[in-house]
Amino acid sequence: MNHTVKAYRFINTNDLKKRKFMYTIFNKLSGRKFGHKIIEKFMDYRPPFIYPWFQATMLNIFSGGTSLQDPKFIKTVLNGKSVGVQPLLNYSDEYTTNIYDLNENFVEMCKMINFLDNNRSSNGKCGGAILRATGLVSWKEMKQFKYNIEQLDIERIENICNLGVEKNVPIVWDAETIDIEDVIHKLSINQMIKHNRKHFNMYATIQCYRKDTIPRLEYLIQLSRSEKFKLGIKLVRGA
Repeated sequence: MNHTVKAYRFINTNDLKKRKFMYTIFNKLSGRKFGHKIIEKFMDYRPPFIYPWFQATMLNIFSGGTSLQDPKFIKTVLNGKSVGVQPLLNYSDEYTTNIYDLNENFVEMCKMINFLDNNRSSNGKCGGAILRATGLVSWKEMKQFKYNIEQLDIERIENICNLGVEKNVPIVWDAETIDIEDVIHKLSINQMIKHNRKHFNMYATIQCYRKDTIPRLEYLIQLSRSEKFKLGIKLVRGA
């Protein structure tokens, strides 16, 4: 029985149906240009009453908890451990341009990495921390500098990666959306070259729906050999 089947045993049928419904809506919106615009405006303005309700609904359906002290989160982690599944934890206020939110995300991600380090299984394994770059760097800046990534302020990202290496907690980069995926891919590979000399500390995500998946993988294999780093890949179908 694989880890996905084990983990989903703890989610009831009604909650799974809610997730499927919300995924369907978001897939339809994000797959269209006007849908992206609606999501962008909604996240920029965060209308009163509607946004808090939306946030609470989404967290209830998709989140394993809103903090490390949340009983729902603790139960989720313990359920996973009981069947030998280590958590891949994610904390992020995604697609924000607010500096306060970006800094808060950084602090919470540091706490998350320390939590994983302090709650290892008996064999020393700890799962991993998911890095969603849009929680640490303004997504608008990513779009603006996608052909010139050295202009991006990536100090938070670098500090998170450094902490992950220090604590021996794997950092798994999420690919996110197609409009900024290439930027995130470049950032993740740069960190992999830096930190994966001896151990698998960084993992990039490759989405197989892309037509350039095979050439991209072949290039990365060649790059890892020439630059002498360990190539960590999370291979997924796509968002």
